[in-house]
Amino acid sequence: MAAAMLNPESFARTLESMVEEAYKRDRGDDLARIVKRVLDGTHPKEVTPLAALMFMVDQEFLHPLQEAIDALRRWYEKKGNPISDGEVFGLMMEIYAAAAKAAQKA
Repeated sequence: MAAAMLNPESFARTLESMVEEAYKRDRGDDLARIVKRVLDGTHPKEVTPLAALMFMVDQEFLHPLQEAIDALRRWYEKKGNPISDGEVFGLMMEIYAAAAKAAQKA
C-alpha cells in the first residue's frame, strides 16, 4: 500500500479542520498560547520552531498532525522539491492564522 500524500491545498484543509475542532472543544485559547510561545521564540533554541510546536501539541492532535506533515513532505519529495521544517512551519502558521480567525467568528 502506498503512503498517503497531501498536496498543499489538502494539507491546508486538514489543518483547518484540526483548528476548527480545537475551537469546537473550547481549546482555541490553548492552541493560541502554543503558537504564541513558538512564535515568540520562547521555545528551546536547540530545536526548530516546528519541532517545538510538535512537542507542545496535545497528544490527541499529535499523531494526525504528524501524519499530515509527513504526507505533505512526501508530496513535495515526489515533485522533486523537498520542503524544509521552516517552510512547513511557515505554511502551518499561515493556515492557522486564517483558520483561527474563521473559527473565532463562528
